[in-house]
Amino acid sequence: MKPFIMCIGILIVAGCTTESPVTHIIRDREFSQYQATLDELESEYLRKEISYADYLEKKKYVENNYQKQVDTRRTTIQDASSIRLNTELGQ
Repeated sequence: MKPFIMCIGILIVAGCTTESPVTHIIRDREFSQYQATLDELESEYLRKEISYADYLEKKKYVENNYQKQVDTRRTTIQDASSIRLNTELGQ
């Protein structure tokens, strides 16, 4: 038991002494792309490359597209969960 506790203690100490913070444990690629696209649109507007009306129109398009992706993903997950549940209950 003592070696197990010692190993856990070493792992905790080693984990606390990492040089850089862990920032990418779980990353949602769709959200990252969505944020990058919105940031680029905002930069274009601030550099006066597009008008405010164009900015709002493109922003709305990007937001609607992202919402469709989220809805599709949610539906897929719910369908997979209900199929698995029905399969488990049917056995």
